[in-house]
Order: sequence, then structure tokens, then C-alpha cells
Amino acid sequence: MFKNFSTYALDMMAPLYEQIEMALTHGFRGIDLDAVDMAEQFELRGEQKARRLLDSAKIQLGSFELPLPLQGSDEEFQQELEKLSTRAEVAARLDCLRARVILQPWSETLPMHENFELHRQRLQQAAGVLQGYSIRIAVGFSAPAALREGKPHEFIHKLEQLTPLVEMIPGAGYVIDLWDVAIGGGSLEAVKALPPEKILVVHVCDGPADKPPAEWTPEDRLLPGSTGTLPLVELLEYLKQIDYQGPVSPLVSKAQTQGQRRDEVAGALGQALEELWQQSGLSPLAAST
Repeated sequence: MFKNFSTYALDMMAPLYEQIEMALTHGFRGIDLDAVDMAEQFELRGEQKARRLLDSAKIQLGSFELPLPLQGSDEEFQQELEKLSTRAEVAARLDCLRARVILQPWSETLPMHENFELHRQRLQQAAGVLQGYSIRIAVGFSAPAALREGKPHEFIHKLEQLTPLVEMIPGAGYVIDLWDVAIGGGSLEAVKALPPEKILVVHVCDGPADKPPAEWTPEDRLLPGSTGTLPLVELLEYLKQIDYQGPVSPLVSKAQTQGQRRDEVAGALGQALEELWQQSGLSPLAAST
């Protein structure tokens, strides 16, 4: 497994050179890929120039966001699906073989069973394209109740609800985030019950200790290890045990980093992850495998 830097906690998107600089400065081995932008760069500048920064930095790529509107209209979905092959080829040439998607936990129009079927069909179509490039889809969910308040139809927001969908998608696996798992009433033991080979992407953060997980909000994504409410060390020990080879990305709410410079945020994330690495008995060599 390797430490992966995500721009989630930054106030705005950082250009590729800045992401690489922050990642390498603060002990990360990888970053996520913007497959849409990189595909455009391949077309405009050619592959050699477009990938020069990544190659010179010798940095790994964690995953890329699946660029499909899963709850969009049929027309919108088909338009983007037609572009997926080009984007997947670029990702594969850069050895980025994980496409992640975090499901929206509600729908304006579709009840749970109809929305489930829509996602099954569309993710199966996506998988059919991605498998040709040895890319697997990592599926995650958003658990906070605040995200579903006032919405007409709830959708997947618990690990046990996600499992049937993942099992129907060829080659698919999970985005594991103990923060969301805990909010949904799950535990690390539920994660350990999953097939190890289906754990594809891992996100880590902590939650507040002064209220139960069911009451956590999106702003309650705290620095990993800052409160100890989640068994993150045990999670990393388990990932080491199963020889997990993917990215581990700290995802902290922007509300927790307001007023800080980008490099300060990256430094805090890197330090927090390094402390978890040491507590988990992960060596520097293990951090780069």
C-alpha cells in the first residue's frame, strides 16, 4: 500500500505540478489522476509532453474518478460513456488501474429499487469498457444523514446495502472509508468480512468523540488519528496482513482546514498519515509497495 495525496481538503483544485510538489514534500508516494483533463492533454500536447511531470517525479497514481453521470439522463450518460474508452486508455497507459465512484445517497425521482437497477445497468456498462484496459471500479457510499434530509428518495448509504451492487459489477470492488462505515452502523469487522481482493481504494479520517457516529456530518471529517474514534491503526494492520497494494488517502473536511495554506494542509495530512504508518508497523519500504 502507499500514502496517497488527495486534494479533497484543499479550498480549490491544485494544478498537477503543485499536487506533485506537495505530495513528494510531505511524504506521499502517490496522487489521484484527473483522467478527463489528462486525456485532453494527451490529445492537445501528445503523450510524451502530457505525462512528463508524472514520469520525472516517479510518482504513483492512486485512482481516478469515474467520469460518468450515473444519475443523469440517458442522453447525458451515453455521451460520456462514449468518451470512457479514450479516458480509460490514457489512465491505463499511466498505470492508473482503479476508477472510483462514490454513490449519491439520494435521488430526486427514483425509489431505492429503481435507482439500484439504474446503477447496476450503468456500472455494468462502464465495467465492460474498463475491463478492456484492466481497470477495476471501486464503489463507495456517503453515509451522513444530513445528506439525505429533505430528499424524496434515499439510496445506498450503508456497507450492507452496497455489497449486492458490487457483487453484480464485473471486477468491481470497494472504496473503504471507516468513517462512512461507522456512520452507517458498521465496523472494521464488517470490512474484514469482505473479500480482500475487492478492497481497491482506502480513505482515512477520524470523527468527533463528543457525539455518536450516527450524528456525524460531512464537516466532521477530522485529521486521521486526531481523536482515536476509529480503529485506523487496526485497519492499516489488516491491510498489511492481506497485502493490500492500493492507495491510502486522508480525506479531511475543508471545514477543518479553513484559513490554512495549501502546504500547511498537505503537511498536516502527511504527518498524520506518517504517525499512523509508524503505529501500524509499516516500514518505509512498505509505504512504497
